[in-house]
Amino acid sequence: MINKAWREELQELKRDGSACQFHDAEWGVIRLKLLYRGEFLFFQLNERALICEVSARYSTLDKTSLKRWDDGSVIGAGEREALAKIIARYYRLCWKDDLRIN
Repeated sequence: MINKAWREELQELKRDGSACQFHDAEWGVIRLKLLYRGEFLFFQLNERALICEVSARYSTLDKTSLKRWDDGSVIGAGEREALAKIIARYYRLCWKDDLRIN
């Protein structure tokens, strides 16, 4: 379960205008922002959001960190794979680096 502080931070990030934002014809609104010296990534897909583990230095995503949305719903294995691909695609557009998925 997501704790209260984490949920509040996600709500604040959803209002943050400094995140990279895109509109994908298939997926809708996608927003990304690197956090905490590039160790975490805020990712928003339409109204749902999460924070996952990345390394901006090495351009890697730990897909096992894609666990729960901000509403507490669990991310299943199939959805995790799809989200990792979406994140990698838009990470490249934001920061010009290919994101390796671990």
